[in-house]
Amino acid sequence: MSASVPVYTLNRAYSAIKFLDQKHLLNAMGKTVMPTIPLVGAGIVGYQTMHASPSDRSTTLLRQSATLATTVLATLWATRRYILKPQDMKDALKAVSESAAEMLATIPPEQGDLRQFIHKASRTVLRPAEIHKLRLAFLNYAQHDKQAANALFEKIIPTPEGNTGKQMLGDIKDLSMMGLFPVVGGVAGGMLGDALVGKTSRKRVKNQVEEGAFQYLANIVLCNIGAACMLGILEMSSKKLAVKRLPRMVAMTLGIVSFGIVGGSAIANFIGKNFITPVIQKGPLKAAQDLHHDIKRRGLKTMTDNLYQERKPEFLDAILHIDDFMVAGQLAGLEWLGRALPFLYGISALRSSAGYRNGESPAAITPRSPMATEADPFSNRAEKMSAETTMAAPDPSPGLAPPPYPPRFPVLSSI
Repeated sequence: MSASVPVYTLNRAYSAIKFLDQKHLLNAMGKTVMPTIPLVGAGIVGYQTMHASPSDRSTTLLRQSATLATTVLATLWATRRYILKPQDMKDALKAVSESAAEMLATIPPEQGDLRQFIHKASRTVLRPAEIHKLRLAFLNYAQHDKQAANALFEKIIPTPEGNTGKQMLGDIKDLSMMGLFPVVGGVAGGMLGDALVGKTSRKRVKNQVEEGAFQYLANIVLCNIGAACMLGILEMSSKKLAVKRLPRMVAMTLGIVSFGIVGGSAIANFIGKNFITPVIQKGPLKAAQDLHHDIKRRGLKTMTDNLYQERKPEFLDAILHIDDFMVAGQLAGLEWLGRALPFLYGISALRSSAGYRNGESPAAITPRSPMATEADPFSNRAEKMSAETTMAAPDPSPGLAPPPYPPRFPVLSSI
């Protein structure tokens, strides 16, 4: 320990870290996450509706309500099952309560401050300052035996241990499923919203399915696989380091960057180009026949040509990889980071519902004129003829552009 860093400062920092390890804090965060998810969804619906042109607001409201309702329901179900795990949390809180009861039965009444802090820690969240005082009280009670004091303290606020082996693979599976359900909900919600407003087309369905695959593979599951691979390598090379949080975080971060961020978009586009798009456009049998013919004629190179023609990674995609580092933190034992995953996966779900493609107007925002839509967005001939008549009418105010409706938040304008 460096003499220039006071012990008191280090103790304060450690107390702040232990504040985030409290089971009661994790439980409170979980109770906050569940009602916040639908509130965020309602806010997005309101934002998109208010920033659509006046003539399109009713259509935008209907489509976005259907999209967000499906996405929110899928996210809530997945969050409860794969992140919050109510039974596991109930068992953890019960363990803390039992440990506190055992201590209170042995600690004499003269240790009034210590008994008070233990009793409070078994029922609610302690502030960092109170955690610091609890640690000092344990140290005094153990007659300055740091090892004994820390053992008692760990029973009240245990340090989460990252799982290894099969348990770690189970965590990876749970987190990958947590990302899958919001994306599937987003794709299904986008299709439902399109159907309700009469904007369904094969191209929109293709874009939604492809973007869903891109988001899930590039931004979620492949990064999880990369983290798991590097963590497995760390366990094989040094079991001592594999149980510590910082080395686990570093190893999983390297796996995320090398396998997920770098290779994820290429793999996602490869699957979209060679399988998803042909199946939707031609059907499974014709798609398989054409792929076989192209490979015989041009070789495997035909499967990798123009991978990024429709979808290449953008700045927002890079931002969304924040969720991968939160996954790494969750797997390393920083459970509180996992409470933010539903919101980040929700952004992937909304981009999937829009069928976002580079350079195209996102479907999540209702276009203000037929010129802003895809090649043939109309579901019937009468609607198309009406739009063509409208476009042919002379502009009553030549030279005057209609007032723009710029989005205030770029992130929302791209989903």
